[in-house]
Amino acid sequence: MDCPFCGGRMEECYLESNGFLYLTRMLHPVMGPAFASKGDKIARLNNRRDGTGIPVHICPSCRKVVFSY
Repeated sequence: MDCPFCGGRMEECYLESNGFLYLTRMLHPVMGPAFASKGDKIARLNNRRDGTGIPVHICPSCRKVVFSY
């Protein structure tokens, strides 16, 4: 896959966590996204079936990350 930002070649890897990965509208540094309001959560990116992470593509040149949700 080519990077949509700089055109460089992207590498496939995984974004991992010890818990669920959430996509939210705001950062929740104290309580974490699991306690965010329902309206703030856009998506939970992984579930128990997926395990601890999701596949992503990274660009070593411009340091961007691309993933689907």
